Amino acid sequence: PPTGAGPLYTSPFILDPSTSSAISDSFKIAQYLDAAYPDTPTIVAEGTAVFQNALSDALFEKIGYPIYYYINLASMKQLPERSQVYWRKTRGESFGCEIEEISPEGSEKRAAQWKSIIDGLKAIDGWFSIGQGEFVTGEKPSFVDVTIVSILIWVKRIRGEGSPEWKEIVETDGGRWGRLVKTFEK
Repeated sequence: PPTGAGPLYTSPFILDPSTSSAISDSFKIAQYLDAAYPDTPTIVAEGTAVFQNALSDALFEKIGYPIYYYINLASMKQLPERSQVYWRKTRGESFGCEIEEISPEGSEKRAAQWKSIIDGLKAIDGWFSIGQGEFVTGEKPSFVDVTIVSILIWVKRIRGEGSPEWKEIVETDGGRWGRLVKTFEK
């Protein structure tokens, strides 16, 4: 809440009107939806929860957090003015600096952050290249696939489809990431 008292507000969050269930945290939401709606495609297949949860955390370490640093300022600028004030305050407190200092345009720091993102994608490609099928767990999309696509779509949304960053992402690793995103756009 704005006062700092009470429960922590998090995103994402769902309230299922069919069951009056309130769930936050992406992975818990996915597990809930799989259990509550068994006649729909499952993204956390039986026996894969521990693997997928751990791998999703690893994805954030490799690319999620570096992307967060890289597009933090641009993400803020897409918000309404009131939200920008909150974003600036909370990110400044979290990082211990002005938001413009997290990833300064044209700086060596920013170039290193971008290199880290591309290196992270290449490492993930190395993990996934031993699999069989279009997705992490084979022929059906999984929570891990949704996680990767969500992170990458964030870059597309914030930097733009015509941006050099997006073009490099979709071409990296022989186009793997561009193909994966296109699959989810269907």
